Amino acid sequence: MNQLLKQIITYMLDQYMTVLIVMASVASLTYLVLIYDLKDHEGDSALIRISAEQERLIREIDLATTRLLIEKTPETQQKIRGEIISQLTVMKDTHITLSRGDKFIREGNRLVHVPGEMSGAMAGYYYASPYNLDDRVKAYIAATKKLLSIKAADFTRDNPAVRKFIEADQDKLIEGLRNVTSLHQQESEYKLSRTVDMQHFMFTITLCSLLIVGGLILRPLVFKLRDSMSLLKEEKEFTENVLDTSQALIIGLDPVGQIVIFNQYAQEISGWYEQEVKGGEFIEPFFVDTDRESMHKLFVDMMQNGIREGELENSMRIRSGESLRVSWHMTVVNDAGSGSPVLFLATGIDITERKKAEVDLQKTLSELEQISARLQDEVKLAANLQRRFFRAR
Repeated sequence: MNQLLKQIITYMLDQYMTVLIVMASVASLTYLVLIYDLKDHEGDSALIRISAEQERLIREIDLATTRLLIEKTPETQQKIRGEIISQLTVMKDTHITLSRGDKFIREGNRLVHVPGEMSGAMAGYYYASPYNLDDRVKAYIAATKKLLSIKAADFTRDNPAVRKFIEADQDKLIEGLRNVTSLHQQESEYKLSRTVDMQHFMFTITLCSLLIVGGLILRPLVFKLRDSMSLLKEEKEFTENVLDTSQALIIGLDPVGQIVIFNQYAQEISGWYEQEVKGGEFIEPFFVDTDRESMHKLFVDMMQNGIREGELENSMRIRSGESLRVSWHMTVVNDAGSGSPVLFLATGIDITERKKAEVDLQKTLSELEQISARLQDEVKLAANLQRRFFRAR
Protein backbone atom coordinates (compact mmCIF):
# COMPACT_ATOMS: atom_id res chain seq x y z
CA MET A 1 0.00 0.00 0.00
CA ASN A 2 2.85 2.40 0.83
CA GLN A 3 4.52 1.55 -2.47
CA LEU A 4 1.30 2.26 -4.37
CA LEU A 5 0.88 5.57 -2.58
CA LYS A 6 4.47 6.46 -3.42
CA GLN A 7 3.88 5.67 -7.10
CA ILE A 8 0.73 7.80 -7.12
CA ILE A 9 2.51 10.75 -5.54
CA THR A 10 5.41 10.43 -8.01
CA TYR A 11 3.00 10.35 -10.94
CA MET A 12 1.12 13.36 -9.60
CA LEU A 13 4.34 15.35 -9.17
CA ASP A 14 5.48 14.53 -12.71
CA GLN A 15 2.16 15.64 -14.20
CA TYR A 16 2.00 18.61 -11.88
CA MET A 17 5.39 19.85 -13.08
CA THR A 18 4.28 19.45 -16.70
CA VAL A 19 1.15 21.50 -16.03
CA LEU A 20 3.19 24.16 -14.23
CA ILE A 21 5.69 24.41 -17.08
CA VAL A 22 2.94 24.78 -19.71
CA MET A 23 0.97 27.36 -17.72
CA ALA A 24 4.11 29.25 -16.71
CA SER A 25 5.20 29.43 -20.37
CA VAL A 26 1.83 30.77 -21.51
CA ALA A 27 1.65 33.23 -18.60
CA SER A 28 5.21 34.43 -19.25
CA LEU A 29 4.51 34.93 -22.96
CA THR A 30 1.33 36.87 -22.18
CA TYR A 31 3.17 38.97 -19.61
CA LEU A 32 6.03 39.80 -21.98
CA VAL A 33 3.66 40.81 -24.78
CA LEU A 34 1.58 42.94 -22.43
CA ILE A 35 4.60 44.62 -20.84
CA TYR A 36 6.15 45.33 -24.23
CA ASP A 37 2.97 46.90 -25.53
CA LEU A 38 2.43 48.92 -22.35
CA LYS A 39 5.96 50.29 -22.55
CA ASP A 40 5.39 51.09 -26.21
CA HIS A 41 2.17 52.95 -25.40
CA GLU A 42 3.88 54.80 -22.57
CA GLY A 43 6.42 56.05 -25.12
CA ASP A 44 3.62 56.99 -27.55
CA SER A 45 2.00 59.09 -24.83
CA ALA A 46 5.28 60.94 -24.38
CA LEU A 47 5.50 61.60 -28.13
CA ILE A 48 1.95 62.96 -28.18
CA ARG A 49 2.75 65.19 -25.23
CA ILE A 50 5.92 66.73 -26.69
CA SER A 51 4.28 67.07 -30.10
CA ALA A 52 1.43 69.06 -28.56
CA GLU A 53 3.97 71.00 -26.51
CA GLN A 54 5.58 72.46 -29.64
CA GLU A 55 2.45 74.44 -30.49
CA ARG A 56 2.34 75.69 -26.89
CA LEU A 57 6.00 76.73 -27.08
CA ILE A 58 5.41 78.74 -30.26
CA ARG A 59 2.50 80.57 -28.66
CA GLU A 60 4.49 81.25 -25.49
CA ILE A 61 7.45 82.54 -27.53
CA ASP A 62 5.13 84.85 -29.52
CA LEU A 63 3.60 86.10 -26.26
CA ALA A 64 7.04 86.64 -24.72
CA THR A 65 8.09 88.65 -27.80
CA THR A 66 5.07 90.90 -27.35
CA ARG A 67 6.01 91.36 -23.68
CA LEU A 68 9.51 92.43 -24.74
CA LEU A 69 7.95 95.27 -26.74
CA ILE A 70 5.93 96.39 -23.74
CA GLU A 71 8.43 95.99 -20.93
CA LYS A 72 11.07 98.75 -20.72
CA THR A 73 12.83 97.64 -17.55
CA PRO A 74 16.20 96.05 -18.43
CA GLU A 75 15.90 93.45 -15.70
CA THR A 76 12.46 92.35 -16.89
CA GLN A 77 13.58 92.27 -20.52
CA GLN A 78 16.58 90.13 -19.58
CA LYS A 79 14.30 87.73 -17.73
CA ILE A 80 11.94 87.45 -20.70
CA ARG A 81 14.87 86.85 -23.07
CA GLY A 82 16.02 84.03 -20.75
CA GLU A 83 12.56 82.45 -20.87
CA ILE A 84 12.55 82.62 -24.68
CA ILE A 85 16.00 81.01 -24.89
CA SER A 86 14.88 78.23 -22.56
CA GLN A 87 11.75 77.64 -24.64
CA LEU A 88 13.78 77.62 -27.87
CA THR A 89 16.12 75.00 -26.39
CA VAL A 90 13.20 72.76 -25.47
CA MET A 91 11.60 73.29 -28.88
CA LYS A 92 14.83 72.45 -30.70
CA ASP A 93 15.38 69.24 -28.68
CA THR A 94 11.81 68.03 -29.11
CA HIS A 95 11.89 68.86 -32.82
CA ILE A 96 15.03 66.79 -33.29
CA THR A 97 13.37 63.87 -31.51
CA LEU A 98 10.15 64.14 -33.53
CA SER A 99 11.75 64.81 -36.92
CA ARG A 100 14.05 61.78 -36.62
CA GLY A 101 11.22 59.45 -35.68
CA ASP A 102 12.75 58.62 -32.28
CA LYS A 103 10.63 56.86 -29.69
CA PHE A 104 10.60 56.71 -25.92
CA ILE A 105 11.13 53.64 -23.80
CA ARG A 106 11.21 53.23 -20.03
CA GLU A 107 14.49 52.55 -18.32
CA GLY A 108 14.02 52.35 -14.57
CA ASN A 109 12.10 55.39 -13.38
CA ARG A 110 12.55 57.54 -16.47
CA LEU A 111 11.72 57.65 -20.15
CA VAL A 112 14.59 57.90 -22.62
CA HIS A 113 14.37 58.37 -26.36
CA VAL A 114 16.00 55.87 -28.67
CA PRO A 115 16.25 55.72 -32.46
CA GLY A 116 13.02 54.69 -34.12
CA GLU A 117 11.38 54.49 -37.52
CA MET A 118 9.10 57.26 -38.76
CA SER A 119 5.95 56.31 -40.61
CA GLY A 120 5.44 57.46 -44.20
CA ALA A 121 2.55 59.76 -43.26
CA MET A 122 4.63 61.38 -40.52
CA ALA A 123 7.58 61.87 -42.87
CA GLY A 124 5.20 63.60 -45.32
CA TYR A 125 4.37 66.23 -42.71
CA TYR A 126 8.01 66.95 -41.89
CA TYR A 127 9.75 66.69 -45.25
CA ALA A 128 7.14 67.23 -47.98
CA SER A 129 4.74 69.92 -49.10
CA PRO A 130 2.55 71.59 -48.11
CA TYR A 131 3.82 71.67 -44.51
CA ASN A 132 7.58 70.98 -44.60
CA LEU A 133 7.59 71.14 -40.83
CA ASP A 134 11.30 70.44 -40.54
CA ASP A 135 12.18 73.56 -42.52
CA ARG A 136 9.44 75.66 -40.91
CA VAL A 137 10.43 74.81 -37.35
CA LYS A 138 14.11 75.40 -38.06
CA ALA A 139 13.27 78.72 -39.74
CA TYR A 140 11.13 79.74 -36.76
CA ILE A 141 13.91 78.90 -34.32
CA ALA A 142 16.46 80.79 -36.44
CA ALA A 143 14.16 83.84 -36.71
CA THR A 144 13.60 83.87 -32.95
CA LYS A 145 17.34 83.68 -32.29
CA LYS A 146 17.92 86.54 -34.72
CA LEU A 147 15.24 88.52 -32.93
CA LEU A 148 17.00 88.00 -29.59
CA SER A 149 20.25 89.33 -31.09
CA ILE A 150 18.65 92.78 -31.46
CA LYS A 151 19.73 95.21 -28.77
CA ALA A 152 17.15 96.22 -26.21
CA ALA A 153 17.23 99.85 -27.36
CA ASP A 154 16.44 98.82 -30.96
CA PHE A 155 13.76 96.29 -29.96
CA THR A 156 10.69 98.28 -31.09
CA ARG A 157 7.75 97.74 -33.40
CA ASP A 158 9.38 99.97 -35.98
CA ASN A 159 12.37 97.67 -36.24
CA PRO A 160 12.02 95.77 -39.56
CA ALA A 161 13.20 92.45 -38.04
CA VAL A 162 10.72 92.77 -35.17
CA ARG A 163 7.90 93.76 -37.50
CA LYS A 164 8.70 90.87 -39.83
CA PHE A 165 8.69 88.36 -36.93
CA ILE A 166 5.39 89.67 -35.56
CA GLU A 167 3.67 89.76 -38.93
CA ALA A 168 4.98 86.37 -40.04
CA ASP A 169 2.21 83.88 -40.84
CA GLN A 170 2.60 80.88 -38.49
CA ASP A 171 -0.77 79.33 -39.32
CA LYS A 172 0.75 76.70 -41.59
CA LEU A 173 3.29 75.83 -38.94
CA ILE A 174 0.62 75.55 -36.22
CA GLU A 175 -1.66 73.53 -38.49
CA GLY A 176 1.16 71.14 -39.37
CA LEU A 177 2.07 70.66 -35.71
CA ARG A 178 -1.57 69.95 -34.88
CA ASN A 179 -1.77 67.41 -37.68
CA VAL A 180 1.40 65.74 -36.41
CA THR A 181 -0.08 65.54 -32.90
CA SER A 182 -3.30 64.10 -34.34
CA LEU A 183 -1.30 61.56 -36.36
CA HIS A 184 0.64 60.52 -33.26
CA GLN A 185 -2.70 59.99 -31.51
CA GLN A 186 -4.03 57.94 -34.42
CA GLU A 187 -0.91 55.80 -34.55
CA SER A 188 -1.10 55.28 -30.78
CA GLU A 189 -4.78 54.30 -31.05
CA TYR A 190 -3.90 51.89 -33.84
CA LYS A 191 -1.18 50.31 -31.69
CA LEU A 192 -3.62 50.14 -28.78
CA SER A 193 -6.15 48.42 -31.00
CA ARG A 194 -3.44 46.02 -32.13
CA THR A 195 -2.55 45.39 -28.50
CA VAL A 196 -6.17 44.61 -27.72
CA ASP A 197 -6.23 42.19 -30.63
CA MET A 198 -3.00 40.66 -29.39
CA GLN A 199 -4.48 40.27 -25.91
CA HIS A 200 -7.54 38.59 -27.43
CA PHE A 201 -5.19 36.29 -29.28
CA MET A 202 -3.18 35.55 -26.12
CA PHE A 203 -6.41 34.98 -24.23
CA THR A 204 -7.44 32.47 -26.89
CA ILE A 205 -4.04 30.77 -26.61
CA THR A 206 -4.44 30.64 -22.82
CA LEU A 207 -7.88 29.07 -23.12
CA CYS A 208 -6.62 26.57 -25.67
CA SER A 209 -3.68 25.76 -23.39
CA LEU A 210 -6.08 25.21 -20.51
CA LEU A 211 -8.21 22.94 -22.67
CA ILE A 212 -5.16 21.00 -23.84
CA VAL A 213 -3.74 20.73 -20.34
CA GLY A 214 -7.14 19.80 -18.97
CA GLY A 215 -7.87 17.26 -21.70
CA LEU A 216 -4.47 15.66 -22.14
CA ILE A 217 -2.95 15.94 -18.67
CA LEU A 218 -5.39 16.86 -15.92
CA ARG A 219 -8.31 14.69 -17.11
CA PRO A 220 -6.23 11.47 -17.23
CA LEU A 221 -4.62 12.54 -13.95
CA VAL A 222 -8.04 12.96 -12.34
CA PHE A 223 -9.15 9.56 -13.60
CA LYS A 224 -5.89 8.02 -12.42
CA LEU A 225 -6.24 9.62 -9.02
CA ARG A 226 -9.87 8.58 -8.76
CA ASP A 227 -9.00 4.98 -9.57
CA SER A 228 -6.04 5.07 -7.21
CA MET A 229 -8.10 6.57 -4.41
CA SER A 230 -10.78 3.91 -4.95
CA LEU A 231 -8.09 1.25 -4.75
CA LEU A 232 -6.65 2.83 -1.63
CA LYS A 233 -10.11 3.02 -0.11
CA GLU A 234 -10.73 -0.65 -0.87
CA GLU A 235 -7.38 -1.60 0.62
CA LYS A 236 -8.10 0.54 3.68
CA GLU A 237 -11.52 -1.05 4.13
CA PHE A 238 -10.00 -4.51 3.66
CA THR A 239 -7.31 -3.75 6.24
CA GLU A 240 -9.89 -2.40 8.68
CA ASN A 241 -12.08 -5.46 8.14
CA VAL A 242 -9.13 -7.76 8.75
CA LEU A 243 -8.26 -5.86 11.92
CA ASP A 244 -11.84 -5.76 13.17
CA THR A 245 -12.70 -9.38 12.37
CA SER A 246 -9.46 -10.79 13.73
CA GLN A 247 -9.86 -12.85 16.91
CA ALA A 248 -6.71 -11.35 18.34
CA LEU A 249 -5.89 -8.07 20.04
CA ILE A 250 -4.16 -5.82 17.50
CA ILE A 251 -2.73 -2.67 19.02
CA GLY A 252 -0.45 -0.22 17.20
CA LEU A 253 1.76 2.35 18.91
CA ASP A 254 3.55 5.32 17.40
CA PRO A 255 7.26 5.96 18.12
CA VAL A 256 6.44 7.66 21.44
CA GLY A 257 4.22 4.83 22.66
CA GLN A 258 0.79 6.35 22.02
CA ILE A 259 -2.05 4.20 20.69
CA VAL A 260 -2.89 4.66 16.99
CA ILE A 261 -4.57 1.29 16.32
CA PHE A 262 -7.00 -0.45 18.69
CA ASN A 263 -9.03 -3.08 16.82
CA GLN A 264 -12.57 -4.26 17.48
CA TYR A 265 -11.52 -7.42 19.31
CA ALA A 266 -9.26 -5.41 21.60
CA GLN A 267 -12.24 -3.18 22.40
CA GLU A 268 -14.45 -6.16 23.17
CA ILE A 269 -11.86 -7.85 25.36
CA SER A 270 -10.68 -4.76 27.26
CA GLY A 271 -14.00 -2.95 27.53
CA TRP A 272 -12.42 0.28 26.23
CA TYR A 273 -13.56 2.02 23.00
CA GLU A 274 -11.01 3.07 20.42
CA GLN A 275 -12.06 6.72 20.72
CA GLU A 276 -11.28 6.62 24.43
CA VAL A 277 -7.77 5.19 24.22
CA LYS A 278 -6.54 6.45 20.85
CA GLY A 279 -3.73 8.96 21.31
CA GLY A 280 -3.15 7.85 24.89
CA GLU A 281 -0.49 5.73 26.60
CA PHE A 282 -0.67 1.95 26.36
CA ILE A 283 2.01 0.52 28.62
CA GLU A 284 1.26 2.60 31.72
CA PRO A 285 -2.48 2.02 32.17
CA PHE A 286 -2.84 -1.46 30.70
CA PHE A 287 -0.18 -3.40 32.58
CA VAL A 288 0.46 -4.17 36.22
CA ASP A 289 3.63 -2.97 37.85
CA THR A 290 5.41 -6.31 37.57
CA ASP A 291 4.89 -6.49 33.79
CA ARG A 292 5.19 -2.81 32.89
CA GLU A 293 8.99 -2.69 32.98
CA SER A 294 9.47 -5.71 30.72
CA MET A 295 6.96 -4.34 28.21
CA HIS A 296 8.61 -0.93 28.17
CA LYS A 297 12.06 -2.48 27.71
CA LEU A 298 10.85 -4.53 24.75
CA PHE A 299 9.26 -1.41 23.20
CA VAL A 300 12.52 0.56 23.51
CA ASP A 301 14.61 -2.32 22.14
CA MET A 302 12.41 -2.70 19.09
CA MET A 303 11.82 1.00 18.31
CA GLN A 304 15.30 2.27 19.08
CA ASN A 305 17.81 -0.58 19.27
CA GLY A 306 17.04 -2.40 16.01
CA ILE A 307 15.22 -5.50 17.33
CA ARG A 308 12.47 -6.32 14.81
CA GLU A 309 10.38 -8.95 16.58
CA GLY A 310 9.65 -10.01 20.12
CA GLU A 311 7.35 -12.18 22.21
CA LEU A 312 6.06 -11.67 25.72
CA GLU A 313 3.43 -13.11 28.02
CA ASN A 314 1.95 -10.96 30.78
CA SER A 315 -1.20 -9.79 32.46
CA MET A 316 -3.25 -7.02 30.85
CA ARG A 317 -5.66 -4.96 32.91
CA ILE A 318 -9.15 -4.37 31.50
CA ARG A 319 -11.81 -1.81 32.26
CA SER A 320 -13.50 -3.89 34.94
CA GLY A 321 -10.28 -3.97 36.94
CA GLU A 322 -9.64 -7.64 36.24
CA SER A 323 -6.55 -8.98 34.52
CA LEU A 324 -6.30 -11.12 31.42
CA ARG A 325 -3.37 -13.29 30.58
CA VAL A 326 -2.18 -12.36 27.09
CA SER A 327 0.48 -13.85 24.88
CA TRP A 328 1.97 -11.03 22.76
CA HIS A 329 3.83 -11.13 19.49
CA MET A 330 5.44 -7.78 18.58
CA THR A 331 6.78 -6.52 15.26
CA VAL A 332 8.00 -3.19 13.92
CA VAL A 333 6.78 -1.43 10.75
CA ASN A 334 9.45 0.76 9.11
CA ASP A 335 9.08 3.78 6.87
CA ALA A 336 9.54 2.83 3.21
CA GLY A 337 11.78 5.82 2.51
CA SER A 338 13.93 6.36 5.58
CA GLY A 339 13.74 2.85 7.04
CA SER A 340 13.13 4.24 10.52
CA PRO A 341 10.50 2.57 12.78
CA VAL A 342 7.10 4.24 12.57
CA LEU A 343 4.77 1.66 14.13
CA PHE A 344 5.03 -0.81 17.01
CA LEU A 345 2.46 -3.51 16.26
CA ALA A 346 1.45 -5.79 19.13
CA THR A 347 -0.73 -8.83 18.38
CA GLY A 348 -2.09 -10.51 21.47
CA ILE A 349 -3.93 -13.79 22.13
CA ASP A 350 -6.11 -14.06 25.22
CA ILE A 351 -4.88 -17.19 27.00
CA THR A 352 -6.71 -16.56 30.27
CA GLU A 353 -9.01 -19.57 29.89
CA ARG A 354 -6.16 -21.75 28.73
CA LYS A 355 -4.08 -20.75 31.74
CA LYS A 356 -7.05 -21.39 33.98
CA ALA A 357 -7.52 -24.79 32.36
CA GLU A 358 -3.83 -25.57 32.82
CA VAL A 359 -4.12 -24.63 36.49
CA ASP A 360 -7.25 -26.76 36.85
CA LEU A 361 -5.52 -29.60 35.05
CA GLN A 362 -2.51 -29.36 37.35
CA LYS A 363 -4.83 -29.30 40.34
CA THR A 364 -6.71 -32.33 39.02
CA LEU A 365 -3.48 -34.18 38.32
CA SER A 366 -2.30 -33.35 41.81
CA GLU A 367 -5.55 -34.65 43.28
CA LEU A 368 -5.33 -37.77 41.15
CA GLU A 369 -1.79 -38.34 42.34
CA GLN A 370 -2.97 -37.99 45.92
CA ILE A 371 -5.88 -40.41 45.33
CA SER A 372 -3.55 -42.85 43.58
CA ALA A 373 -1.13 -42.67 46.47
CA ARG A 374 -3.93 -43.22 49.00
CA LEU A 375 -5.28 -46.15 46.98
CA GLN A 376 -1.83 -47.66 46.84
CA ASP A 377 -1.54 -47.27 50.61
CA GLU A 378 -4.94 -48.89 51.06
CA VAL A 379 -3.99 -51.77 48.74
CA LYS A 380 -0.80 -52.33 50.69
CA LEU A 381 -2.74 -52.26 53.94
CA ALA A 382 -5.27 -54.77 52.60
CA ALA A 383 -2.47 -57.04 51.42
CA ASN A 384 -0.84 -56.94 54.85
CA LEU A 385 -4.15 -57.74 56.55
CA GLN A 386 -4.74 -60.60 54.17
CA ARG A 387 -1.30 -62.12 54.85
CA ARG A 388 -1.83 -61.89 58.60
CA PHE A 389 -5.22 -63.53 58.26
CA PHE A 390 -3.83 -66.53 56.40
CA ARG A 391 -0.95 -66.92 58.87
CA ALA A 392 -3.33 -66.97 61.77
CA ARG A 393 -5.23 -69.93 60.31
